[in-house]
Amino acid sequence: MDYMITILIFAVAAAVVVIVAKTIASHQFRCPHCSKSFRITWIQVLTAKHSGNKYMLICPFCKNSDWCTQQPKNN
Repeated sequence: MDYMITILIFAVAAAVVVIVAKTIASHQFRCPHCSKSFRITWIQVLTAKHSGNKYMLICPFCKNSDWCTQQPKNN
């Protein structure tokens, strides 16, 4: 019975991680080199290095790799 609780906890934790990653991916990110904004996938959110609201990404426009800033969502 204990393994069922453990599996349930891991399933809930995985669901929370995916929901948070998808929420972050719904924001745009701004390149510090060309100042263009772009979106990334939730998988990129999970795999990219990040610190606070900055993510190490490759800009799809200028192809530079740098710390791109997550932009606030426009409502």
